[in-house]
Amino acid sequence: MRGVMAGFGVLCCLGGCGSSGAATAGTPAGDPVRVLRTAADALVLAGSSKATTSLEMATGGTRVTIRGEGVYDYRKRLGRLKVMLPQDPAGGPYGGPSPNCSLPARCS
Repeated sequence: MRGVMAGFGVLCCLGGCGSSGAATAGTPAGDPVRVLRTAADALVLAGSSKATTSLEMATGGTRVTIRGEGVYDYRKRLGRLKVMLPQDPAGGPYGGPSPNCSLPARCS
């Protein structure tokens, strides 16, 4: 249980770090510092983005996968990440608390 919750925290923090390739297609942009400085403006111009994430870990000898998907609106500075927790090893639904998260990574 503790490992699942720790993994969930990592999932919340890294939810926006993946890429489907849609925004990265094309030639390399060059200077990484310049790219980072213009990234926020590019995201605001895009308006919103979709996020998907998957976290695999082993806890208690059992491999679990936590998946998530969501959207982020850069103009409103509001996002939602829906996290799908795995079933317990016996096949029943996950019975523990599911933290509520808003992006950027504020979990309660």
